[in-house]
Amino acid sequence: MSLVIVVGGGEVGFHLAERLSEETEDVVLIDSCAERAEDVGNRLDIMTVVGNGASLSVLEKAGIRKAKMVLAVTSIDEVNLIVSLAARRLGVEYVAARISSPDYYQ
Repeated sequence: MSLVIVVGGGEVGFHLAERLSEETEDVVLIDSCAERAEDVGNRLDIMTVVGNGASLSVLEKAGIRKAKMVLAVTSIDEVNLIVSLAARRLGVEYVAARISSPDYYQ
C-alpha cells in the first residue's frame, strides 16, 4: 500500500480523497480548517491533519517522508506550489499541484 497525502479539504480535495480511499487504505488529508478536516475524516474514515499544508512540521505529521504521492489542491496557488516543492525535495515520487492563475504556468 502507498501513502497518499491530499492537501486541501474543499470540494476538489474531498473528491480526490474519496476516490483514492477506495483504492488504498493510506490516505491523509491536510486542511487548515479543523471543522472541515473533521468532517472529511468522519465521512471518509481517513486520517486528517489540521494545519497549514505549506508547513514542514504539518507535512511531517501527515507522513510526507513515507508518501508515494502528494496532491496539493487548496484554493491558494502559492500554498500548492510550496507543498509541491517540499514534496519533491523530500523525495515524493508523484506530485501534483492545482494552479488557477495563468501567471504561474505561462
